[in-house]
Amino acid sequence: MKIAFEAGFFDYPRKIKIQELAEKLNMSVSNLSEILRRAEKNVISNYLRGKGL
Repeated sequence: MKIAFEAGFFDYPRKIKIQELAEKLNMSVSNLSEILRRAEKNVISNYLRGKGL
């Protein structure tokens, strides 16, 4: 998630597409998408439960 953030994946508009990021990380788009969604869920869940980051 840190690499995606630093690469501008979460910027609007995005500075890198998920396909480019997956290639940079040498993994499939579907695998990267799943990893990022799980990480996002974890961050959001912790925030909403008051655990912060």
